[in-house]
Amino acid sequence: MHCCGTSLTARLLNILGYDLGTDGQHSDSTSPSRTGARRQSPLSEINDAIFDTLGGTWWRPPDMASDWEQRREIQALRQDALQAIQSEFGDSTRWAWRDPRTSLTLAFWRDLVPDARWVICMRSPIEAASSLLSREPDELSWDVAVQLWLRHLASAFEYTHERRRLLVFYEDYFYDQDRQFDRLASFAGIDPANVSQSSRDEMRAAIDPGLRHHRASVADVAQADSVSLEARVLFLAARAAQVASAAGAESGFRTDAIEPDLVDAIARIVPRLSVGAAERERLAAAEQARNEALAMACSERDDARRAERHHRIALDHALAELDSAVEEIKTTRRDADRDTERKDRALVKVTRARNTRRALERSRTWRLTRPLRTLYQLLLGLHRQASAARSWHRLRARGPLDRRRAK
Repeated sequence: MHCCGTSLTARLLNILGYDLGTDGQHSDSTSPSRTGARRQSPLSEINDAIFDTLGGTWWRPPDMASDWEQRREIQALRQDALQAIQSEFGDSTRWAWRDPRTSLTLAFWRDLVPDARWVICMRSPIEAASSLLSREPDELSWDVAVQLWLRHLASAFEYTHERRRLLVFYEDYFYDQDRQFDRLASFAGIDPANVSQSSRDEMRAAIDPGLRHHRASVADVAQADSVSLEARVLFLAARAAQVASAAGAESGFRTDAIEPDLVDAIARIVPRLSVGAAERERLAAAEQARNEALAMACSERDDARRAERHHRIALDHALAELDSAVEEIKTTRRDADRDTERKDRALVKVTRARNTRRALERSRTWRLTRPLRTLYQLLLGLHRQASAARSWHRLRARGPLDRRRAK
């Protein structure tokens, strides 16, 4: 996995005499950044081409179904891979390449280079994830980093089963240097006794404690709830196998006689761990989606209930206003009915009066008394004129002061 000491291990192999090709020119760079800050080796480009063909990247690995390496598009990369090896290492008798991507593409490379020996670099998932996130803070989450750690190492264990492999822990380089140098040299086919003191000094100089920015003990991993159970089980089991192997070697006990071998047993259970983690992640995602859907449904239900309450209140107000309007209409209608009745009664009276007058005017008595009525009107007019004249003469007979007062 990235950030698990692959660059340091490659540098130690380089000091032991192994040609690292293009990667050896950049062995001081350990960043897995995908921004292209450093030039990749041709073999790394082949790994990226495999990811691209399968629809993924190292930070978003594709689903690699069984026999994916037999696909025609992948087989077409075999010749490019062989040419890359030839261009990188030519006639070198001891060569190696470092690329954590290879953990996921081992099914392709192990058949292409059947005699290869595989060094599996392991580091605490807490340290590895923390280191990776410090380099990719905006691209990866903690859970994704831990899942990447688990998938890379699970694949490395699975596809190197029954192959020559060496498991090295990054932490051991800082506490048990001589033993790690001897293990690495022996695995690389070099007698540790033949490793010069100057080479050992150079190897010690390559191990800079200042570059180890993140630290976590085995107890920290065991108790880390932020790390998936599968990742913790894998790390602790591998650590236990390494400790047992070291204890057996120091006591002269043949660790290869253990049946089944601890590391092989781990290799057999690792795929289940990876699949279990993926399944648990899928179930967790499904459960989260279900909870989100349920929460959304509850929210919509609550919104509908609130809207219903508002509608009911509005309906009650509307009904109250309607009742008030109906009462006003009834009152107005009653008032109108009363007015109509009064008008009808008045009309009846007027009609009766008119009928009475008409009947009176058509009567004989009315015709006979017409001269008397005319004379009455004439005499009434003369009387009014005489009264006015008398009033005028009396006023003139008074003095000026009296007239003013009269006025």
